[in-house]
Amino acid sequence: MITDVSGIILWSQNPKELAEFYSDVIGFTKRTEREDFTSFEPHHGFRLSIGGVHEKVKRKSIEPYRIMLNLMTDNIIDDFEALKLKGIIFSREPELEKWGGWMATFADLDGNILQLMQNV
Repeated sequence: MITDVSGIILWSQNPKELAEFYSDVIGFTKRTEREDFTSFEPHHGFRLSIGGVHEKVKRKSIEPYRIMLNLMTDNIIDDFEALKLKGIIFSREPELEKWGGWMATFADLDGNILQLMQNV
């Protein structure tokens, strides 16, 4: 029986720049770093990896809404403001959802959609 998701790999033609985005802008600490592969472990047992050039990846995401990464925060307003100061343009500013939590949406350097998410 499948019980969990252990990680996600984002393949990129610009892996160093994308890894720096997740390190410098998002604030994740690098766990491993090689020439064309960087991984982060935002919490024990889960890895977000940035992979080097993949033969089937040729450009930025052409369907960026197909997969969205939800980034948990304990203060969406503070993180929203801090990311805006770093040049992030949000396609959706923080908004209270019907289910009771908060969401805000933006994209990384490759056009992958990220959402800040705060449970209430």
